[in-house]
Amino acid sequence: MKTDIGDKESSLPASRDLLWAWVGIGVGLGVVLLGTLVPVVRSETPRPDVALLIAMLTFTLVGILVGYHSPGETIREAAIAGALLVVLSFLSIGIGFELPVTAPAAAGALIGGLVLSAVGGWVGEVLQGTLLREGAVGRFAWPWILVGAVLGILLNVYTVFVLQEVLDLSGRGVLAGFLASFFVTAFFVAYFSPGFTIVEPALAALVVIAADMMLVVFGFSPQFGIGSVAMATIAAVVIALVGGYLGESAHAMRRRQAAANAESAPPGSGEASEPESQAEGGSSGAVVGDEVVD
Repeated sequence: MKTDIGDKESSLPASRDLLWAWVGIGVGLGVVLLGTLVPVVRSETPRPDVALLIAMLTFTLVGILVGYHSPGETIREAAIAGALLVVLSFLSIGIGFELPVTAPAAAGALIGGLVLSAVGGWVGEVLQGTLLREGAVGRFAWPWILVGAVLGILLNVYTVFVLQEVLDLSGRGVLAGFLASFFVTAFFVAYFSPGFTIVEPALAALVVIAADMMLVVFGFSPQFGIGSVAMATIAAVVIALVGGYLGESAHAMRRRQAAANAESAPPGSGEASEPESQAEGGSSGAVVGDEVVD
């Protein structure tokens, strides 16, 4: 999945006009997600700030879905969908937040929705393989640390504020989901990224923990002691390393399977070129076994 985008790229028109269909898809997804997630939090947690946080992150989620599933680079489409969602939000559920709708607030929300959706679109394109098909330029693949941070924050917040209400999780259940989000994030980053990226998810976990602490500072979560924060940080980094290792192992297994299929394919069948297309996203580092090590 790292670089299997040849068919998607070849299906794009020669001129790069806006794909309005994906703008519409993004708006539709946003309406469904906002209309589902925000009321769940709003009904169980009577706090406008928590509902607003979920709504803001949902713009990023919409951008990720549009960027990942659409053909070619569609960051602009995700951003426009986000801006239109803001307009619809003010017309439909914006009053539910019990916030005064002033001109500065409307302008800020419009810019925020556009930016958050664009960031999500960029993450989706990176996961798809349209962007950053090369490996790390320096010691670390910093863009993939950013991708991991965005995914981690999304999963963290949705686990704590949404999944808790939907599944009626206890304190231990929330903690388990919170830690599992680091594993899922690390697995995705290692599996989709070119090159060998086990450390990057661990660094992204540190960024996510810092973001979580900011939510604590602003009152979204209860205050925690230094010992609890230290334990959470260590656990998150260890879990991220494990998730990254398993993600790289899964990708290596997939590459071996693709190579085996190519070797057994008849000449001229087209399957023999699959490993080459999959390897296009790899870094320029040395190949060790089935992985690329920078």
